[in-house]
Amino acid sequence: MSTNIKFLFTGLFLMCLLISCNKEKNGFAIVVDTESYKNAQNEIDAYADVLKKEGLLPTLLIKDYAQPGDLKKELVALYHSQTPIEGAVFIGDIPVPMIRDAQHLTSAFKMDQDRYKWSRSSVPSDRFYDDFDLQFSFLKQDSVHTNYFYYSLQPGPVQKLKPEIYTGRIKPFESPRKYEDLRKYLRKVVQFKAKQHVVDQLLYFAGHGYNSDEILTRMDEKIAFLEQFPWFKKQQNSIEYIDHSMEVSIKERLLSELQRKELDIAVLHHHGSEDTQYLNGTPKVSGITQQIEGIKYFMRSKLRSSKDTAALIARYLDKYEVPRKWFNGAFSPGVIENDSLFRASLGIYTSDVLEIKPQVPFLILDACFNGAFHLNEYIAGAYLFNDGNTLAVQANSVNSLQDKWANEFLGLLGLGMRFGQWNQLTGYLESHILGDPSLHFTSKDAGIDISSFFVEKQKDKNFWMKQLEWAYPEMQTLALRMLYEADYALLPDLLLKTYKESPNGIVRMECLKLLTACNDNNFIECLSLATSDSYEMIQRQAVYLIGKSGDARLIPALLRVVIRNNTSRRVAFMTKGALEFFEKEDLLAVFDEVYDREQHLTQADSMKNKLQKSIIYHSDRWGDDFGKVFNPETKPRKKRFPIRILRNYNYHPRVGRFCEWLLREPDEELKVLMLEALGWFNVSHQKTHIIATCRYISNNQQESKAVRDQALKTLNRLETAWWR
Repeated sequence: MSTNIKFLFTGLFLMCLLISCNKEKNGFAIVVDTESYKNAQNEIDAYADVLKKEGLLPTLLIKDYAQPGDLKKELVALYHSQTPIEGAVFIGDIPVPMIRDAQHLTSAFKMDQDRYKWSRSSVPSDRFYDDFDLQFSFLKQDSVHTNYFYYSLQPGPVQKLKPEIYTGRIKPFESPRKYEDLRKYLRKVVQFKAKQHVVDQLLYFAGHGYNSDEILTRMDEKIAFLEQFPWFKKQQNSIEYIDHSMEVSIKERLLSELQRKELDIAVLHHHGSEDTQYLNGTPKVSGITQQIEGIKYFMRSKLRSSKDTAALIARYLDKYEVPRKWFNGAFSPGVIENDSLFRASLGIYTSDVLEIKPQVPFLILDACFNGAFHLNEYIAGAYLFNDGNTLAVQANSVNSLQDKWANEFLGLLGLGMRFGQWNQLTGYLESHILGDPSLHFTSKDAGIDISSFFVEKQKDKNFWMKQLEWAYPEMQTLALRMLYEADYALLPDLLLKTYKESPNGIVRMECLKLLTACNDNNFIECLSLATSDSYEMIQRQAVYLIGKSGDARLIPALLRVVIRNNTSRRVAFMTKGALEFFEKEDLLAVFDEVYDREQHLTQADSMKNKLQKSIIYHSDRWGDDFGKVFNPETKPRKKRFPIRILRNYNYHPRVGRFCEWLLREPDEELKVLMLEALGWFNVSHQKTHIIATCRYISNNQQESKAVRDQALKTLNRLETAWWR
């Protein structure tokens, strides 16, 4: 077998090393800055060689890129080359795109870009590099953090993520050990790729306050894991669960499990920040003494952060009638130290991770900010650059949604899908693979080569129709997704039929998700059925989507959930939110009929009155706030908040008035704000009204360019198929 090595120089520092071999089908780009390559050349070359053995053609790009746009052009060129790249890894100091005006591509990030500095209100995201259809305009380079480059998403026709390639970052911390850490990490990757690793062990964890601490959510999650990894149904325990409520401080138990050598995948649901995984909250106590100590701890913490301690003590004494002596010792060094140690025991910090040896190869941090790779240190990176064997982490660079489907397609990892390909299917603007994205486990079924299927069969409708017959439910979910991507004409009917007939929750959940993109009568029927689904995730998403739709045909289904007295806490929370998007009169008009037909309560009359009051309260919640928008006497700054909350609270009954207001409002800034907010009405039954208004404004030359651009952007967003 012959091997050809070619060198291509572009500029002073660019070197592309093309290593070819007869069995390679797809390309893969290794992007590295010159100093990192200088310090880890042997390890990077060894990594390129092992990729070649896996059937990927590695292209090594060594350069100190002046800005992200230069690198993106090269990636696009490689994607369109004779051996197109399927993915890329960024090693070392590669420019960080900081994305603005694209919050609709995140799961939850909605920070006010006008109020906060750019480094906080922008999203660090490599979707700039791997999604070639998104159009960005360069804004500026950060004067302090010179590796940050700010871009604005343009109002082009593409307003949805669909990356052409997958990417990942290998970015060690800024420290004297930086290059030693890089070399050690790459050696671990090469060693892992040299052996067979079948997924046999999975751990999942739920932290304090996540998904309303609903145990039903976690019960159903285990059932879903067994559908995704059916070979886990055996005598030996393959799925372990840890809940924050098991101990006052669950930290050591969780860290110990992450050091277990047999563990393959860990999914951790919790709140987070750049350097912390928040595990426990203030412990629930039963004894009076424990309750008093908890109150003392709370008040001491408040005192230490107060600017006027005397006033705070006086307020607590008056409001709660607590003894003054309960405040004693708040500023005592010994008490401060003990309180600090207790607080530290409630979470995992970067320093904690660096002191252990995590063994789980793939870790999912379903939390906010844990993947803030643009910083010098970030907790996801701590799992990679230590003496353990964790090789890749999926984490979020900014905050993320609690209720997203974090485990979607996870079973494909057990069938050999590359970690980067999985993130390519499921990631948001903030979701990143930190570590090598080309890593994969050995397929449990030798007859399934998911990675090849995913690349080579993307548009083959006949192939994916056949995969619907597979015994693996996860293969069925992928087949449905790929049929959607291939524009299969009969898909909406197929999705509803599959939803009604499938015994697997993960398949039904994928049907609901894809029907959200279809947003047709099949979607409405599926939503009505889904409110009673046996899978809590589907119930929860259905109630949320009913609120997003606002279609009057869904009111009876929503009221059935209202009346039901045994839903999960999270579903109950979502139900109250959905009520806010319907007219009070429309809800009450059918409530009596639904209640009389559905109720089975022991105190039916009193409960009926209570539920009616709840409906009235929630459906009336935002009326006064939105009224401020239309009041000409309200100052512009007072109108900003009610307009901005439309992003989270799609109040469908006022869409007509919002659109009329847009046509006569003289304040350009407020018009832009309203147009942007209406872009979140993705599946609203009033969407066509918004689209018509945006089309008119975008073509109206009497409007300013800023207003016309935002109208066009919202128009393109609403005409793009959407799912959460």
